[in-house]
Amino acid sequence: MKHKFYLLLLLLAGGLFAGCSSDDDGVTPPDEKDGVLVKVMSYNIYSGQKAYSGKKGMEAIAQVIKKINPDLAGLQEFETKTNKVGKADIIALMKEVTGMPYAFFVKYKVY
Repeated sequence: MKHKFYLLLLLLAGGLFAGCSSDDDGVTPPDEKDGVLVKVMSYNIYSGQKAYSGKKGMEAIAQVIKKINPDLAGLQEFETKTNKVGKADIIALMKEVTGMPYAFFVKYKVY
């Protein structure tokens, strides 16, 4: 019985290693003439409460986004028009400072 367990464990480990691949998958990124490249950024801003508190802090976050210059930026723990950000319209501020033409805010509920 022990031998069957070890054999099963060895087969599972072998399958795991065989299923993994290296970063070199032989696929090269397309040239600009071959397709469209989209730069995406994700940024957890911790509601702007830590080192970036207040409106001035949100402007600093917006400057980071502007420096990276993504086509699409997803912000987590974003606050707008709440007490945490002094009731400021952070969406309008972010659009203005980053120069990004669109902004969407989605409030979600964890069930």
